[in-house]
Amino acid sequence: MLSAAELSLAQIPTIASLSTYTGPVGTAITINGSNFNTTASSNAVYFGPVRAAVSSATATSLSVIVPAGAAYSPVTVTNVGIRATATSPLPFRQTFATKNSIVASDIDANLDFGVGNNPVETAIGDFDGNGTPDIAVVNSTGNSVTILLRAVG
Repeated sequence: MLSAAELSLAQIPTIASLSTYTGPVGTAITINGSNFNTTASSNAVYFGPVRAAVSSATATSLSVIVPAGAAYSPVTVTNVGIRATATSPLPFRQTFATKNSIVASDIDANLDFGVGNNPVETAIGDFDGNGTPDIAVVNSTGNSVTILLRAVG
């Protein structure tokens, strides 16, 4: 953890803009701003609950691909070297292929997961750091939390 003196000397990252604020999974995006880490792997970029891979980095731009599971949310960039985070001025909106109708094959089979007798709250995030969204469910009857991890692949 950085001390207050070290943090005051650190250059906090900022996001000025994204090259686009909409697109499907797999879209190449450039994040423009300042004070990014120049080592690609030392920038943690999230589209809501999921992390995107950074393919290239300069102090003023990052190149990323929109990951599966991207949520309608501001994009965040954490400069891991100084543990400081920037947030995009507008949220990113994932788009999907245009269809005229939904057919049965568009929807996966129902899956039920036991999470207790009285689930009252849920949260989505990448709890295990594997780049996919996971679900946490609070059960008020059992005073417990169930974490449902999504496996990669």
